[in-house]
Amino acid sequence: MGCGDVRYYVSRPFELDAIESRLRMKESTREDVLAVLGPPEGKGREMLPISPAPRTMWSYYYEEGTLKDARRTFLFLYFNGDVYDGYFWVSSLPEDAAKAF
Repeated sequence: MGCGDVRYYVSRPFELDAIESRLRMKESTREDVLAVLGPPEGKGREMLPISPAPRTMWSYYYEEGTLKDARRTFLFLYFNGDVYDGYFWVSSLPEDAAKAF
């Protein structure tokens, strides 16, 4: 029996285009974000020097890979109170694949 190329996936992919098309900054609510992306993998707070006050932050994570190589996408959504206040994402997936996440 030989070793095959094992492929794995962690979490579920998310569509960045859905954020742009279905969520409105300063208008959409937490419920709207849940409807578009589902429940987050993590919840916390962000405190950056450019922010006038701490904001609530939800994080989403997706990973896929093999035993030789793994790629990840991290997505952070921010809320001012209960209102969606923007997002930030980073990815090591190939550019054409990262657009879908």
